[in-house]
Amino acid sequence: AIALIIAFFASPLGGLFLGLVNSFFIFLFIFPLVASVGYQIWQSLNTISGTCPNCGAPATVLKTNNDGFASPSLCLNCGAVLQANRDNTGIDNISGKNAIDDLSSQPMGGNSLFDIFTTTTTTTSSTSTGSDGRSKRRRETTIIDVDVEDDDKPFQ
Repeated sequence: AIALIIAFFASPLGGLFLGLVNSFFIFLFIFPLVASVGYQIWQSLNTISGTCPNCGAPATVLKTNNDGFASPSLCLNCGAVLQANRDNTGIDNISGKNAIDDLSSQPMGGNSLFDIFTTTTTTTSSTSTGSDGRSKRRRETTIIDVDVEDDDKPFQ
């Protein structure tokens, strides 16, 4: 059995097998090193690290592009929306929030992530007097609960 294993690795097929396995192990150990060095270089070229202007916690934001556009980031401590300034030398608070529970300030021009869940509708109501107004109110506030049973499709 040992002679067959030695013969296998001495043959061209064994050499190919050893080459593939060794290449896999080299890739397995070298790729994470190259990827982490590449990420560190990318991070040093494309991000700014500093303190949050609102709370003083460490924060990292993306630099401003050549177009003058900077992607906003969140402060993980106070929830303020942060952005790199135009000359990429510091971090600016663009949300106007002073604390994470500051609900009175309007973030980013009055738009919030949760605005999609609320709808504001305006209705005009006419003032009616007498029983017509009472019946309309009763009709609009009455809840009707109906259970529909279909004999043709009992399990759907």
